[in-house]
Amino acid sequence: MTSPAFTAALQRVNDPDGALELLTINHASFDSPVRIVNDTRSWVSGGATFQAFPFRLTMPQEVGGEAARAAIEIDNVGRDLMADLEALPPGAVLMATVQIASRADPDTVEWSWSAPMVGVQANAAVISASLGVDYIMRQQAVRLRHDPITSPGIFQS
Repeated sequence: MTSPAFTAALQRVNDPDGALELLTINHASFDSPVRIVNDTRSWVSGGATFQAFPFRLTMPQEVGGEAARAAIEIDNVGRDLMADLEALPPGAVLMATVQIASRADPDTVEWSWSAPMVGVQANAAVISASLGVDYIMRQQAVRLRHDPITSPGIFQS
């Protein structure tokens, strides 16, 4: 929930501070989470340093028949982020947390959202991925289902 002061600052025509977009990418195999900020300089928020990496976040849209998902594109500057992604095991699902904070008070997170980061693709210029629960929602609820292939005796032919 955003504070009234932050909301009022965002609605000003000339907000002197502005907002910070913080992104934390985590996986069990990482030594420490990858923390980046959509800015030209690094910031410290909540005692953690967020490295400057320009990125673009497209928020989820409501589309009939589809699960809501956001899209993210991170500029592929340097090899630091690519080295972490290339070391992941096949089929790994990353967790991404997007946070919004004011530049005037980066320790106070005004809004936060976490989702699995799937479909990661990279080239020389951009790392792109989808953020959403579609991956989880499409998984089976149980390991073994009863269908004509796994339990042919209980189905009439």
